[in-house]
Amino acid sequence: MQLGLMFCWLSSGLLAQEFHELSCEDFDKILSFVSTEHLRLHLASDDERRSLMREANRKLPERMIEDSFLMLGMDYERSGELRRIEQSLERRGVTELCSNFSHSVYRAYFLKSFVSELDPFSHFNLTEEFERSSSVLDGQFVGVGIGTRLEPTWIEVTEVLAGGPSDGKLQLGDRILSVDQRPVSRMSPRDVRQRIRGERGSMVRFELERAGNSLEVSVKRDLVQQHSLDADFTEEGILFLKVHRFYAQTPQEVRSLLSAHQKELKGIVLDLRDNPGGLLQAARDFVGLFTRPGVVVHLRGTMMRDELRSFAQAMNLHTPMVILTNERTASASEIVAGALQDYGRALVIGQPTFGKSSIQNIYDLQTSLQTQYKGQLKLTSLWYYLPSGRSVSLLQPDLLAGDSPTGHRAEMPFSWPERIQVPFFGNRFDASWISPNLSQTTDSQKLEELGQQLIRKMSATSEASL
Repeated sequence: MQLGLMFCWLSSGLLAQEFHELSCEDFDKILSFVSTEHLRLHLASDDERRSLMREANRKLPERMIEDSFLMLGMDYERSGELRRIEQSLERRGVTELCSNFSHSVYRAYFLKSFVSELDPFSHFNLTEEFERSSSVLDGQFVGVGIGTRLEPTWIEVTEVLAGGPSDGKLQLGDRILSVDQRPVSRMSPRDVRQRIRGERGSMVRFELERAGNSLEVSVKRDLVQQHSLDADFTEEGILFLKVHRFYAQTPQEVRSLLSAHQKELKGIVLDLRDNPGGLLQAARDFVGLFTRPGVVVHLRGTMMRDELRSFAQAMNLHTPMVILTNERTASASEIVAGALQDYGRALVIGQPTFGKSSIQNIYDLQTSLQTQYKGQLKLTSLWYYLPSGRSVSLLQPDLLAGDSPTGHRAEMPFSWPERIQVPFFGNRFDASWISPNLSQTTDSQKLEELGQQLIRKMSATSEASL
């Protein structure tokens, strides 16, 4: 058994001493914290919890193999350890579970597998992953400077940051088939992100298709400053505002734009298509630029009832606004679209959004749990609701238009109420005057033109009512 383990470590390309030790004391702390904080486990029966742990144990070898621990993952099954842990769960549940693992690496991967089993958005980052992870809260991270769209067997390059590491090497429309010889078809979206990112100055190799030809391209990772937004003014005074993601600085950037162009501003087209979200506080402050102080989002947990309110002085309360959405409008960007729709401040057109109505909190293990083990937890701990009390799963455009969805809406493996009771809220934007035949618009550029057309109509309606 010991010889087998040593061989596995060497075959996996990682020596045992390079893998950080996870003690049983820290293992128990982490497992207990997950059981306390994750929403699903508050709702689960003892049988369901045990079932989730059994499934995590069965998938442990697969997750190790995905991370290139091929022999070690296979040895977990061959040595009978998988069966021994399953029997331990049957007899004792989590009691003395840790001591039944023959090696620290198996403890760590059990936690990784268990947390991932709870829902698609929760993760346990090992020390090795935590040390090379990058924060994008301020739009700055180490990577290759591309925007992507994940398909089942390739990654489509949708954006190449000018002046970034991939500028001149990757092109729009490139289909990345593998990352460092790892096929995209065998990776989750999170795995893809982690493999593309890494240490500054290190190389990443892509195998890709371009115009029917096969290519190999290597890119050196570097510090990337992602743009929060792009803005453009038409001669008519319509602001086209494309927000890529809600970073800490996004509200202030928009505030400066509004201040500089306040006199000539006649309408706003806010493009939130393909925006994956960002900081909740940034979304709140963004909404506060266009509404009077009030609730932006209601937060609900198993033992929590709270709300996030905007108190910032509004910059613009009356300029006609249209918001563009698609199925990749997610998280914080859904809050912005839904709150402005709820307040009757904007007309939403496009496709139904991603439907992500949960919030994940991120915990540094050493800081939050006082562990010796250096790692990170990302756990679904709250549900959020729009000002009217509806979940974003019920967020629908006022006008259905634009490109047909190519992906799937978010689905959680456990349920939560789609509405909560809130005080009388008010009325949404009256969209009854919009002609239904406008929904035939499918081209992306035509959707922007439709937004401009609706701005003109809204402006005319507003002037006629004065």
